[in-house]
Amino acid sequence: MFREIGDQVGEATAFNNLAGVHRGRGDIVTSLACYTHALAVFQSVGDRAAEARVLNNIGLIHYDKSEFKAALECYERARKLQRLTGDKASEAATLANIGLVLSDSGDRDEALDYYNQALSTFRSLGDPAGEAAVVSNMQALRD
Repeated sequence: MFREIGDQVGEATAFNNLAGVHRGRGDIVTSLACYTHALAVFQSVGDRAAEARVLNNIGLIHYDKSEFKAALECYERARKLQRLTGDKASEAATLANIGLVLSDSGDRDEALDYYNQALSTFRSLGDPAGEAAVVSNMQALRD
């Protein structure tokens, strides 16, 4: 429907949402294909904030598959766009995701650095839920 009326952003949003459904059902191949399509559309229309969200989602898929290098690449690309758009809340979540990947790949010191950056940002935004999630991850890192 979105394609028929020429609504590229609507189409890309629908593909991003559909990708999440497929990911939730364990269909990673279809999920990644949907995210890739959404990413291409958001890039073509210049929606940097949406592009960052999709990159973060693709990073989650790579993380789920223990493809840590690919996950980090996605998260770093997302983070650059989040800085460009001034989206501090999303950047904090991405910093936490980077910390999680680094923790799981055995780089505890660097993971702690990213967790601290995320924690500081969540605190500056007054986001107690974000703070709690990061503190929980930091605690797991210390255990």
